Amino acid sequence: MGKHPLYNQTGLQKNNKSHVLYALADKQMELKQIQDEYEAKISKIKSDLEAMEQVICLFDGDCDKTIKKLNVKFSNRKPRARNSHFINGECKKLVLSVLRTSTGQLTTSDISLKVQDLKKIDKSDNALNKNIQKIVVQILRTLEKSQIIEQVGKDGLSIIWKIKN
Repeated sequence: MGKHPLYNQTGLQKNNKSHVLYALADKQMELKQIQDEYEAKISKIKSDLEAMEQVICLFDGDCDKTIKKLNVKFSNRKPRARNSHFINGECKKLVLSVLRTSTGQLTTSDISLKVQDLKKIDKSDNALNKNIQKIVVQILRTLEKSQIIEQVGKDGLSIIWKIKN
């Protein structure tokens, strides 16, 4: 206890401060230590990146352009927004499950509603329904590009889908 900044030399509390204050001071010191550790890691990563750039320059005569291209490519990346209703890959599995278990062909809106049923998501909220339908449409387009499913027609504005044979 003698090392704590709020205690005096004998280990007694200075000025009869509350225990909460001491706990908060402990937490602050802990967080400061974590911050220092992360700052050390960041500086090491920066020096590693500088070393990598030097190695790139050894093998590439026009390394400035190459490094600029790499930096632009990296800076254009955006973090993927996560959906609060589905974990990663779950909606795709549900869409495929709906298509596999259906006896006939399904429209996009039917697939979306069945996915909501499987996930027990309330269908009374129109904004949420549209959001989930957008997610389902993106998944259907991806599955179509992968040649797993195919469009078989249209019902008004809605596309009819089935699993490819």
